[in-house]
Amino acid sequence: MSFDQSFETVVKNFVSNFNQMCRATGRDYLVRADNPKGENPKEKTYRVEYKYEKLGYGWSIYAESRRFFIFSVKFPFITIEETNRNRLKLSGLFTESMPAVNRNPAELDWLLQKYLVYCRNIPVESFVRV
Repeated sequence: MSFDQSFETVVKNFVSNFNQMCRATGRDYLVRADNPKGENPKEKTYRVEYKYEKLGYGWSIYAESRRFFIFSVKFPFITIEETNRNRLKLSGLFTESMPAVNRNPAELDWLLQKYLVYCRNIPVESFVRV
């Protein structure tokens, strides 16, 4: 089943609000352990911006770090997907406590706002070192 434009608007607004929240609270970066060839682990910091892409069954939201204009690194964040019972659910980071909602834009907006508040309340160190 395809999604209409109102769902796309809800997801677009969420990603915009999420990026604003991350910049305002100092969460616009990720720290990853970089362990080349089994040597001593080194931490690498990536400045990221959250983006989304439409999939056949929902949307994928990911963190993207750009180095120069052509090199980018994508880190999966969450997926909004439709279940076989015509409901929408979140899967990915920090989504364990998020319920599935009916397939309508208002309920999806409510779920994403609840997720935004949940992520805002996570300590910064826990959020950026996932």
